[in-house]
Amino acid sequence: MEASISWIVITSYAMIQNIAFFFLFLTQKTANLFIRRILSFLSLCCALILAEEFLGFTYGFEQYPHMILATSPLWYLLAPLLYFYLRAQIKGHGLKWIDLLHLSPFLIVLFGSMDFYTFSGEAKLNYLESFRTGQFIAPVHNAHYILFFLQSIAYLGVCIWIFKTNASTKKIQMWQKICLICLLAFSLMGLTAIWFANTKSQFLIHLSADSFVVWLALFNLGILIQSIRYPNQLYFKLKERKAAKPEWNTHLIMDNINQYMEQQHPYRDPNYNIHQLVKALGYSKNQLEQIIKSNTNLNFRDFLNEYRIEEAKQKLVLPENHRFTIQSIAEEVGFKSSATFYRVFKKREGLTPKALMKSKIPDSSSK
Repeated sequence: MEASISWIVITSYAMIQNIAFFFLFLTQKTANLFIRRILSFLSLCCALILAEEFLGFTYGFEQYPHMILATSPLWYLLAPLLYFYLRAQIKGHGLKWIDLLHLSPFLIVLFGSMDFYTFSGEAKLNYLESFRTGQFIAPVHNAHYILFFLQSIAYLGVCIWIFKTNASTKKIQMWQKICLICLLAFSLMGLTAIWFANTKSQFLIHLSADSFVVWLALFNLGILIQSIRYPNQLYFKLKERKAAKPEWNTHLIMDNINQYMEQQHPYRDPNYNIHQLVKALGYSKNQLEQIIKSNTNLNFRDFLNEYRIEEAKQKLVLPENHRFTIQSIAEEVGFKSSATFYRVFKKREGLTPKALMKSKIPDSSSK
């Protein structure tokens, strides 16, 4: 009896927490919309599967017999949803039309179970009793377990392959490890169920069902800990390497960049870099690089050199600056060497700095 109470408590905890996470992910406004939808739907599937397990532990099927195997097709959405989430985190991909193929196992099981769904409540209870005692296990169940095992192990392999082939993934985050462990657990549970179907061992069927509940409970606990300690990893946004998005207000950000350059003159520092601008303005590195590129067609280094050349031109044409060397003016506006200054200046203006300076010196012979 104690064991039954323990499983009821664990199942109840996991089910309630999945329901809570469903609403949390659905209403979390700061996270990426696609990732929120994936995580919320994953939590909903887990909650419904656990609700059926709860009825099994509490003998609720006697009152609600039509809930027997009602959530079986949802098992085949767990691995694809975990895969979509990890793919969005690592590669920045949303859903495409071809991703509908991932629903194939779910649809196969759903339509294959239609006959059972039409059974009377009494027939379903008789079937459940013969299944629990191992007196009758339909061949379709063995196929069901094999399909679940193959699906889980396939998605586990694909996710590991994504980690290994993606050059930007230097370290697997804890939340991503939890997803991989869950895929491995699903594979092991499917393998245990296949073993049960062939041996009709009561120990194995309980081990498969109970371990599923425990893994979902641990899965939820992992989400809870991760969302508290590292919320940015859980809600990791899709990569921002695509074209600047309208909600960034690109014109406003570009105006802020230009205003900062004109007022603070950070380009005068020859070692100034994009990370210092990120710290000064509060935008992300990707945002600044993309907006500068889309508005000026220049990378960040060339963008700085534009400001340096403009200031150098102003200094070169002033008579009071003619007593200074070209190198001193170049260093003053932020160039590390006069050679680089000459090269960039000639490419942009079509003449050398010295030629510009001479053109502004009054001709003494004309006096």
